[in-house]
Amino acid sequence: MVFRQVIVFVLFITLSIHCGFSQIVEKGSVHFPEKGLKEHDVMKLAGPWQFYYGKHLSAFEMEKLRADEKQYLSAPSNWMNLKKHGEKTPAIGIATYFLRIVIDSSYTPSSRCFAFRIGDITSAYTMFVNDLPVMSAGNASPTKNGFMPGYYPHVGFIHSNNDTLNVIIHVSNFFYPHFSGISRPIIFGYEKEVSRLQLQTTALSIFLMCIFGILFFFELMVYIANTKERSHLMVSLLAFIILVKMLLDNELTIFHFFPDFNYYLGYHFWLLTLLTIPILYSLIKLSFPNEMHRLATLVVHIIYGSFGLAVLVLPLPFLVEHLFFVIYISITSILYLLYVITRALINKRKYALPDFLSFCVASACLLYDLIMVTEPNKVNFISQIGISLYLMTQTSIILIRFIQAHKLSLKLTVELEETNQSLEAMVEKRTKELQLTNSKLEKINNQKNFMLATTTHDLKNSFNILLNCSELLVDEKTFTKDQKLYAGMIRDASNNGYRVLQNILSWARMQITDYTGTNVIRDLRGLVVVEIDTFKYPLKDKNLHVRAEVDNNLLFYCDEEQLYSICRNLLSNAVKFSQTGGEIVISNNLVENMVEIHIQDDGVGMEPHMVETIFDNTIDNKRRGTSGESGSGIGLIIVKELVESNKGNISCVSELGKGTDFIVRFPHITK
Repeated sequence: MVFRQVIVFVLFITLSIHCGFSQIVEKGSVHFPEKGLKEHDVMKLAGPWQFYYGKHLSAFEMEKLRADEKQYLSAPSNWMNLKKHGEKTPAIGIATYFLRIVIDSSYTPSSRCFAFRIGDITSAYTMFVNDLPVMSAGNASPTKNGFMPGYYPHVGFIHSNNDTLNVIIHVSNFFYPHFSGISRPIIFGYEKEVSRLQLQTTALSIFLMCIFGILFFFELMVYIANTKERSHLMVSLLAFIILVKMLLDNELTIFHFFPDFNYYLGYHFWLLTLLTIPILYSLIKLSFPNEMHRLATLVVHIIYGSFGLAVLVLPLPFLVEHLFFVIYISITSILYLLYVITRALINKRKYALPDFLSFCVASACLLYDLIMVTEPNKVNFISQIGISLYLMTQTSIILIRFIQAHKLSLKLTVELEETNQSLEAMVEKRTKELQLTNSKLEKINNQKNFMLATTTHDLKNSFNILLNCSELLVDEKTFTKDQKLYAGMIRDASNNGYRVLQNILSWARMQITDYTGTNVIRDLRGLVVVEIDTFKYPLKDKNLHVRAEVDNNLLFYCDEEQLYSICRNLLSNAVKFSQTGGEIVISNNLVENMVEIHIQDDGVGMEPHMVETIFDNTIDNKRRGTSGESGSGIGLIIVKELVESNKGNISCVSELGKGTDFIVRFPHITK
């Protein structure tokens, strides 16, 4: 609704400005009806004015020209179209326009106030009425020295008792190479009516600038809030550039606020407003990426990027001279954009129809602007109105997309909340089930720990009794040789069973408590001696010599009970596979900040493939010792887990027939 009201307002003002005009100039003079100029008339002084190229003449001098020297030129028009002595008049130079206005030939009225409204005369002028200066723009010097172009649409007033007004306009152009002279119709009428017309045009100009200003700030803020939607930035830039253009070439310009503003600088800015073309390409590419050829976008951006750079570095006369090329490229670019949107319409892309219609209107206005002029200050509101319609359409499309996306977002949010509630209910149910299961598992685990502790205590007591009794039997002097043999077998079996029980208990304790060592091992030698003592009978039976070369100054962290189990298993392994009369060496050293514990024997050793899989619990590496000793095959597996649980590692170096060296490493700590 608001959009429609805006369009109606703009059309009403535009029609009000352009209605009531009539072209009445004939051969340098205007004769109003016998009753005089009507009170509500606003006349467009369009038609053939008397014209003289090459000099600034007065009204008297223009009237005194010979008949063959008098020339007439339609206004508005380019004096380059006028031929003198068979040749076209050059655009660069000076000239004089003369018009005689006869208000009323029947009587002389009292003093009345008339007004002239000039949009633009290229490129500097001074207007005289009855030899009195009325208004000017720039400095219309008769020579290039002192010349200054200017653009200043405004109204001039003249009080007169005469029935005849002699209008002289001195025009100088040493700037534009392609256009010179009156470029917009000159309006004439009573002060009240011309002022009313000026107010309408100024109001429309301010209204359009407000639209572009609002579009610029609105789209910029939306883009800042959502930088992923680049179309907001494109519309914001377009609105800003058109706003700058209006401040340079419309009814209410920057020259009204800052009369001393440099015209040449303003012209540079005006040339840069042609960068709307690549921005339009970017905007349409965002809307219809499949229809826009990537190469075309790249070429346009390169061309206009080069043009923008040229505007900044090249001299202005050169730019003005070659502006036609940029105009032709711009026209071609707009036609290609129209082709792209037409393809989108044929392919039934969403929002293609309003995009097509608004772009057609804007394109028609822009093409009119580009075809009809080669410099600014020639068109009142045509291109601005067309572009404002296009930008408002784009803004409406973007807002519709945003509203639809917002509605979809709200719908998805509701669905997500419902899903979350459903998931929360499921999680709550599963949590209760898990809590119940955990409670049962905890109860079972407590029962298991209780059974394990009770069983361990009972088994240890039984084994201790069995070990003590077997040792007594072995040492009994009254036994026969066979009886001592059987007693030794009972003792060895008891020791093996006790070690297996200790391995199982160490592994079970590790699985239950997930313990990592925090004890500092300060007396490794004492621990080794204790373990050697537990093997005194197997060592005696095989006549093995154990040498402990341990440095207690090399400290490390490890659980003491687990370290006992580690040493016990590795020493048992060394005894098991040592030949009678062999030697076992237990030592430690410091290598790369790691304490290495070596348990080395000179026994049977291992083949390479066995060394590689010695700690693999999926491969059965069980074998009998040198005296036929059997084993469970789990000792080394448990040793590896115990070492790693204390942040250490274990490796094995062995050679068949030469012995084996197990190396346990723990991080070294300083005292």
